[in-house]
Amino acid sequence: FNGMAGEFCGKTCRMSYAKTAAAASLTDVNAVKFMASQWVKTAWPAGLPKAVKFYNNRGLGDSTCPAANKFQRGVRSLGLSNLTNAEFAWHGTGTLQAVRDICWNGLDPQRRSGQAHGRGEYFSVDANVSNSYAGSSGYIIVCLLLLGGHNTTHATSYRVVDNPANGDPMYCIPVGVVDYRANSDPQLKGTGL
Repeated sequence: FNGMAGEFCGKTCRMSYAKTAAAASLTDVNAVKFMASQWVKTAWPAGLPKAVKFYNNRGLGDSTCPAANKFQRGVRSLGLSNLTNAEFAWHGTGTLQAVRDICWNGLDPQRRSGQAHGRGEYFSVDANVSNSYAGSSGYIIVCLLLLGGHNTTHATSYRVVDNPANGDPMYCIPVGVVDYRANSDPQLKGTGL
């Protein structure tokens, strides 16, 4: 880890991550959560307060979780299979209740605002950017974004995912939450581990 936002420490780290990601299925929630926790360790920038803990989204692996079900429909609709067809990114939101709602229900396309880089849900591979949207919540959400024509890059670190307006299927999913200021369990809903 080099302390640079969204960057690996070198070729060996990048290659090791890529090899593991290639084998990880998008339907294997334990592998996705593990890869997210590894990504957090490599991508968390030195300029932010220390990442205290990564909390898995317990909704993943819970058959009643709307976010997980809509994401799996997105995976199937695009015909994707493993993590080489996806990337992790940060999403900041200002309240703990919003963090919980997003983790259980997924992002809501009806709540879009601003849209400076076009229609969609906004993410960044630089946690400093998402920190500015996190307000005082003390948490940043780690999301997995499916790659494809619905996913665009702007100003190198911004990602915009144009999900269907009705929110189903979804091409992104909240995988977990980084606590970097709250110092408490966000109490995410779900029965998954």
